[in-house]
Amino acid sequence: MADLKDFKPQTVDEFLNGVESQISADLIGVWNTQKSRLERNLRILGETTIRVGALLATEQISAAEADAIVYQQEQLFNATLNHIASLPYIAAQTILNTIFKVVGWVIFNYSGVNLFPALVTP
Repeated sequence: MADLKDFKPQTVDEFLNGVESQISADLIGVWNTQKSRLERNLRILGETTIRVGALLATEQISAAEADAIVYQQEQLFNATLNHIASLPYIAAQTILNTIFKVVGWVIFNYSGVNLFPALVTP
């Protein structure tokens, strides 16, 4: 989509296309943030798993210590998954904010009046 600062739809279809395009862009941004968090935590889990396996193999830690370390990793990863479980709510809020950000820009672009200063920053 073109920059919202220049978005002045002449028809409802143009408006809907603009809203859809902006929602797609904003949701991709939300997903990329969550995806990188998940990938980062999976990487940490993988590194810890390999390290714990090596330490156990060389008897540098006990099975009980290994279990405690893996349990901590499980708790951390569970927190990540709980956060990811909230993605539908994050997505819904993103969609709502995006729709009214577009509405705000259209009104501002036509009138110069900013009804949504939290969403529209000229």
